[in-house]
Parts: sequence; structure tokens; C-alpha cells
Amino acid sequence: MDPLTADARADLESIHSLDLLRTASPGSNAPSINEPLRYANSEPISPSLSQDDPHRRTSSNPTPPQLPARSRSLISEPATRKRLLSSNDTNSASALLGHSLTSNALFYDIPVSDAFSELLERHIPPEERPQRDNAVGVDVEKPKGPDVLVGLVMNNMWRSVARYARQRLVQIDPLDLDTILHLWYIRLLALTKLGLHQLASAEFEKLGDLNRPEFTAEYHSQLYPGRTGTLIPFELWVLWACLPAWLKYPLMSLERITMLAVFCKKMQFKDKEKATMWKKREMQVYLVLSTQLMEMNDFSTAASTMEMVLNNFATSEDGKQNIDILSGLGRLYLQLGDYFSAEKLYKRIEDQESQDNDPSVKEAILTNKAFLFMADGEWSQAKRLLQQVYDANADNLLVVNNLAVCEVYLGQLSNAIDLLERLTKDNPTSAGTCETVLMNLCTLYELRYDSAVEMKIGVLKQVARWVGDSFHAECIKLQ
Repeated sequence: MDPLTADARADLESIHSLDLLRTASPGSNAPSINEPLRYANSEPISPSLSQDDPHRRTSSNPTPPQLPARSRSLISEPATRKRLLSSNDTNSASALLGHSLTSNALFYDIPVSDAFSELLERHIPPEERPQRDNAVGVDVEKPKGPDVLVGLVMNNMWRSVARYARQRLVQIDPLDLDTILHLWYIRLLALTKLGLHQLASAEFEKLGDLNRPEFTAEYHSQLYPGRTGTLIPFELWVLWACLPAWLKYPLMSLERITMLAVFCKKMQFKDKEKATMWKKREMQVYLVLSTQLMEMNDFSTAASTMEMVLNNFATSEDGKQNIDILSGLGRLYLQLGDYFSAEKLYKRIEDQESQDNDPSVKEAILTNKAFLFMADGEWSQAKRLLQQVYDANADNLLVVNNLAVCEVYLGQLSNAIDLLERLTKDNPTSAGTCETVLMNLCTLYELRYDSAVEMKIGVLKQVARWVGDSFHAECIKLQ
């Protein structure tokens, strides 16, 4: 089997991005600040991050439904276990752990269809039905290298990713524990991307307590001489922390995310050589926390957390602050209706970047000004600024979408439809699969045309070739 290269692992670890700030202007969806989480194996997670049964909660939080009991003993064959334990191989304990994590009995079958495929079957005759890319040429039985896996990820082919990870796990050398645990992360991430959160939770349980000694390098001293700390990838801890929220238990996620942040803080003092890495991790965990708070509609606490991130992590020694954090925090204040706080933040960006000739910085400044005008109901002024950005960069999805919003509020529905149609056709792999853009376009069809259903079916045909497995079909607004 071909082990994952370091570069491929870095690409895969960057998948777990931070989806911040869903609102660009009051009442409309907005861009995300996507800061990839890149983690490396390091010190063990503190025992305070207990892997207690997540279903055992206090009375203030409803008790989740119990999952069916499933065996965690994966080397059940007596002959296999006896052979491994009686061998003279000093790595027999490592082999036992490896075998316990690579049994085919660990994994569940995943659905072969999704909501988008059901829409295609419901609204388009078989002879006219377009072929989806994610169903073509995918054979997980054939060996694939890391580059192919990264390609599947980049194309949102998460079913293939999940099958690939399972296939690799059941065939891999049981002593390659690092790769085994990275493949577990890939498998569980793919399940969450598919929206199969209960399935991901059930498979996560098969790993057991992530703090147990078997998951430390010291336990496998023959395999990892001189190495210390946990074998669990940090991104797997982040996934563990976020999973309860996807199962409708957000308070449990808040608790776990906060414990991760506290642990990162402790490690900055304990491991001086890696203090910078741990500080970056702490910042990223707090951004995950802000995202979770926004998902819970607790925008005030999210803003306070973002302010803390800005002051403690995103301010350089010369006082310069991160423009992305500033812009995102300003949009969050607009969502809260705090126009003046947003205006002060945007003014800070202008003063800080006044001498910067970077086109992307200029775009950000103009876009932020446009958001202020939109929040104040000055649609003509907002359109003027967004048009300037659009003329310089017609591929800016955020700007084109908000320019269409301005056209709607100015009573120019046809102009808004033309903008979004042109955007989706010119950029089929990005705008053509952007759920916010497609939902706005389909909503405008409903407002403008009696034949809206036929036009939405046309959108369905148009995007079918490009959408991935994680696409939310409800944005097309067809039943």
C-alpha cells in the first residue's frame, strides 16, 4: 500500500475549514472566512478532555437517544489473537491495535443516493437526465494514490472518499498507525460532509477513548523510538468536538471546543519549542467556537469571542490587525444591528491599509463600504461601489451576489436575474454550485416568472454535472 505523503496529509487536513459569518448584509447569506486548519501530530490531549459517554448529560440538556450497542472487540478470532500475542515480534501490541482499527466489521454501508439524485429522478426523464460527475469513473477497488484522493476531496466526491478510506483501512499494514488514524479522520470527515452524522457518531464510538494509553507513542516505543505524545491527529479532536452540534446537541460541542482551547493554552507553556504552533491552534479553535455560537444564533457572544481573537491573536507587534478578522467581525456587528461598531472597524481597515496597493485589499475596503450602505438602505450607493469591484473582478461571487441584491431592492429584477445567470454559466464549478447564489436565482424566478418551475428544472440540469455529494438540493426550491 502507498502511504500518504506529508504534502497529501497537509492538503487533507486543510479540508476542515472554518465556516464563519454566514451573513453579508441584513437578511442575506454572506461569505465565509475560510482559514484552513493545518495540524500536526504532537503532545497527548489532556485527560480533562474526557471521552465520557456523550449521552450522559445533566438535566439541563436533554438526553440524546442511545445508539444500538455494538461490539468494539475487533480481533475476535481466537486464532488471530493468539498468533499475534505469541509471536516474537516486539511490535505485537502495536499490531493488535492496528488490527483492532482496520477490521471491515467496524464500518457501515452508506446510502448510494442523495437528495439531488432524487430530484433528478423526479423531475427529469431518464433520456434527458444529465450524468453527474461524482458517479462517473469511480472505482474504489482499484488502488489510488494520495493525489487521486485529494482530487476526490476537491471535487466534493465524499461518497468515493468514504469508500476509499474504508478500502485502504482494511488493506493497510496494521503497524502503520499514523496512516491508519489519518484514514479514520478522512472516513469520519467524509461521513459528516455527507450529512450522515448519526453514522459518523456510531463509527466514532468504535475508536473508544482517544486518551487511552494505546493511542500514545510511548506505548509503542519499539515502533516510535524517542517519540512522545498522542498518535491522534489534532484535526480528529476538532471533529470529535464539533460532532455533537451536528447531532443537535450544541452545548456539548461548546464544552468540548472550550476544553480544546484551554488545552492549547496549557501546551504553549508546557512545550516552549512548539508554542507558536499551539497559539495558532488556540486561535483556530476559538474561531470554531465563534462559528458554533453563530450557528446557535448567539451573535453577541460570537462577537465577543471574535474581539478576543482579534486582540490576542490577530494583532501584530506593530499594531497591525488581520484584515479578514476585522472584515468578518464588522459583518457580524451588522448582523447584530450595531452599525456604528461595524463602521469603526471598517474605518480601522482603511487607515491601516491606506498605503497598500494590493487589489484584494482595495476590493475588501470597497465591499465593506457597500455593506454599510446596504445596512443603511442606501441601495444606489451600495450598487455603485459593488459595480466598481465587479468591473475589476467579475468572478467575485460575494460581490456579484450582493450586486444582485441591490438590483432587487432597486426594483430591477431582470437585471438581478441576468447577473446571476451569467455568473453561474461563466463559473460552473464555483458559482454554478454555490448554494446561496442558486437559491437567490431560483427565488427571483419565482418572483418574476409564471414558468418558475420549468426554469428551476433548467437550473437542476445545468448544475447536475458539477455538484458534489455535499450539495444541499433544497436551494433549488423544487419539491
